[in-house]
Amino acid sequence: MGGLATILSMALIAALWEYIVMAGMHWLFITTIFMILAQDGVESVVAPSVLLAAFTVGGMCSGAMLRIKDKEQRALAFSYIIAQMIGGVTEAGLYGIGVRYKRPFIGMMAGGIAAGLFASIVGLQVYNFLPVASFLGLLSFIGGSTMNLVYAIIGAVIAFVVSTIVTYILGVDESKNENKEVIKQ
Repeated sequence: MGGLATILSMALIAALWEYIVMAGMHWLFITTIFMILAQDGVESVVAPSVLLAAFTVGGMCSGAMLRIKDKEQRALAFSYIIAQMIGGVTEAGLYGIGVRYKRPFIGMMAGGIAAGLFASIVGLQVYNFLPVASFLGLLSFIGGSTMNLVYAIIGAVIAFVVSTIVTYILGVDESKNENKEVIKQ
């Protein structure tokens, strides 16, 4: 557990991480995490925030899927959830839901803040780093006490559920994304 700076840092990193991914700057952080782990054997600020932030994308897509009326778009949102949870690919959801509808990004950030706050309060630590944005990332929390892994799972659930609920409440604006009428030949 850290002080106020650690709490705010973890919440901020978890809230903004996916924007860092979209900018392609995440590799800078990932190499830094590897260096810290090689030197200290544990990392307790950036890596826990990063790994939990991945679940906010799945939650964002889940909340949007529950609100989208178009069947094809709903099916795409579901595929983005699977891509994140199993494949570790967040970009599909970021661009397919976040960039397209804009408002779901707020839900994603809310989930990141909630998960980052939880991780900082319980003192979540990473002992090895699997830079994957799927459920396999939870293996990074194995190495300390069993409660560390339990807290990581709880943090992932918090990230997913808060993102889902906030995105669902805010909704998606489908009117801007309606398909143009196809000119009949």
